[in-house]
Order: sequence, then structure tokens, then C-alpha cells
Amino acid sequence: MLIKKKLYVISIIIIFLITNYSAVLSKEIVEIRLENYSTSIIETYNKQVKNFDFPPYWNWMDLDGVDWTTPAKHQKRVPSCFFFSIVGVLESVIKIREECADFNPDLSEQYIISCLFMKENISLLEDFNGTVFESSFPYEASFNVPCSKISPDWKKYFVPSSSINYTIEATKEFIKDKLINNGPLSLAIGCLGPLWRWTPIIGGYIGIWGKLHRSPNDYFSRTLPRFLRGGHYVTLVGWKDNPNIKNGGYWICKNCWGTDWGYHGFFNIEYDKLGTDLGSICWVEYDPDDFNWPPIGSPKLIGPDYMEANIEYQFNISSIDPEGDDIFYNVSWGDGTHSGWIGPYKSGSAVTIFNSYLKKGSYCVKFMTKNEFGPESDLMPKPKTKEKRIFI
Repeated sequence: MLIKKKLYVISIIIIFLITNYSAVLSKEIVEIRLENYSTSIIETYNKQVKNFDFPPYWNWMDLDGVDWTTPAKHQKRVPSCFFFSIVGVLESVIKIREECADFNPDLSEQYIISCLFMKENISLLEDFNGTVFESSFPYEASFNVPCSKISPDWKKYFVPSSSINYTIEATKEFIKDKLINNGPLSLAIGCLGPLWRWTPIIGGYIGIWGKLHRSPNDYFSRTLPRFLRGGHYVTLVGWKDNPNIKNGGYWICKNCWGTDWGYHGFFNIEYDKLGTDLGSICWVEYDPDDFNWPPIGSPKLIGPDYMEANIEYQFNISSIDPEGDDIFYNVSWGDGTHSGWIGPYKSGSAVTIFNSYLKKGSYCVKFMTKNEFGPESDLMPKPKTKEKRIFI
């Protein structure tokens, strides 16, 4: 029995050392490229602002019932959380600046890793200027993917960011002000690296905690030792003040551990827990005049499941252009034929078209969109949107 206890203690120590190394790696792998951060902007801000009058609740995921965030992704077992948090920030800021909550831009983390971060003499603060569509450079969960694997037409799908900023020691007031006026932020928290998610050591099992706490009202309130702070990055989307909570409320965050963690990939963390009191944040800016989006918002396709031969069937399609431009459609009927570009149609309007088939069967019908200014979209709806077809 004593031998078993000793083996258990030794195994816990080994797991702790492995996961702690992962935390240090995920922290240093980013901070080595964020060398010139300072607190000067916070000091200037605190001198200018004397009275703080923030609402008790702010949430970009639920702003008067409207969601300005994008779905949570999965970094897998790679220390790439910073890139996911930054892309999550940029995706939300795009929706906010374009004033279009009905589309979810899906941008590439792999581009930042392979084409920026892994290059010599690159500083993310100086050289990050945006990223491409996810379809132009899909995530491969590796730092060893060469930049040459990017799609040849990637320049058409490059979405620019006008600036990136990083600072430490941000106060709660500074963070709340940035959240309201700039949009979601990247926030460093004191969580060990990806392996730590499955290590239920007391005080640090936020990974296990997120698997068990699926309610938007739950919040993480455990404490980790100070030397473990800053090992993970999440996308901060809001806060909720609550005088019944010891530290006065909690932050609302989006993680990058999949949608089956927390509530659809989101979670709450009590103020000042897991190093959030250190105030290490990053934010990005986006100018809507710098890019014209293809119509990719809320694509819908309504049509039959099974088609008999030589019978004309009705299909209804619709999509939203983020800038409100008129839309053209090109329908792929699933039998090798296409409608060709038809339009223009008003953004968001339902379009009815007809088609017949020479042979009976089930066909996968999809469509592409464009406006007269920007690039073409991918084939939509995508299977992962669960809107591939709505049968009638």
C-alpha cells in the first residue's frame, strides 16, 4: 500500500513537471516575440480618466441579444493559444466594424504561425498586419508547416489588420474601457499548457472544470501559484459585476479548446484569478475600408432531398453581404452543371431558382457568391455550419 502511495506521488510530480514545461513553452513562445510592451499607455489613460462609470454587465456575445463573437475553435495539443486568441479578437472586431453580426469570418491561425511567427527577425507587434481566410491556409496544428503551403490565390483573401497592441498591468477600468470601445481582447491567464487540461491537480484543473461546468452562470474561482501565471491566452469578450462574488464579479472569455468545453467553448473566470489581475492584454484594429468581403453571411439553401428525372424543382437561396452590396449567385447543381452567375440581388433577400435533372437521385447542391467589388466566396453552405441543406 505504501509503495502504491509513493508511486502515485511520483507520478503526480512527473505530470506536474511535464505540464509546467508546456506552460512555460506556450508562454515564452509568444512573449519572446512581444518584447517591447510597456505600461505607458495605461499610465496615460489613468491620468486622463478619473471617473469610471461602466455598466455592471457587458458581453459581446450577448449585446442586446446580438452575438458579435465567432464560434470557438480547437488549438489541439499545440501551444498556439495566442494565435487563436488574436484571430478570435480580429474576427469579432471585423463584425463590429462592419456593423454586421450575421456573418462569421473564419480566419487562419496557420498563416500567422507559418508565414509570420516562424520567420527570423519577425516581431508580431511590428509585422502582424492581418491574416487570410481559413480556407486559404487551414490549421494543421503544427509549427512545422511551411508558408509555401498557402493557397496560390491567397492575396485575394488577405484580410488586413491596421494595428496590434500589447500591454501589461492593465487595470480593470482600462480593460473594461477597451472592451467597450475596441471590442474583444486577448487576455493572458495563469493556466498550464494544453496537457494541463487533463491533469486534475488541486487548484489547476481548469480543463477538467470546463468539461463539468457547462452553464453560462458558472465561473472559475480557483487559485494557482503566482509562478504559474500567464501560460495561456483566451479571447476576453465581457464581464459581469456581482457583489456576492468575493472579488466582485467575473470576466467572460472564449477559449480555444473546442465547443464541447465550457458553454459552447466559452467560460467565466472570477476577477483577479489565474493571473488576470496582472492585466496582460492585446488588442487589434481593423478598418472596414481596407477589405471588401464576399457575401458570406448566414448562407441558406432550401430545396428537396431527392429529385426525380425531368421534373422542375424549386430552390431558395440567400446570403448576406457584410457591406450591404448587391449579391450575385452561381449554383452548383451537384451533377456537374452550374447556373452561371445570376443577379444582382439585394443582400439578405431570398432568391428563387429552378432546376431539373436528367437522372433521378440525391444531389448535393451548393452555391458561390460575389459582389461587383470583392472576391468570390467558397462553395456554401459548408457542412460544418449544419445548414448544408434544409429539406422540404
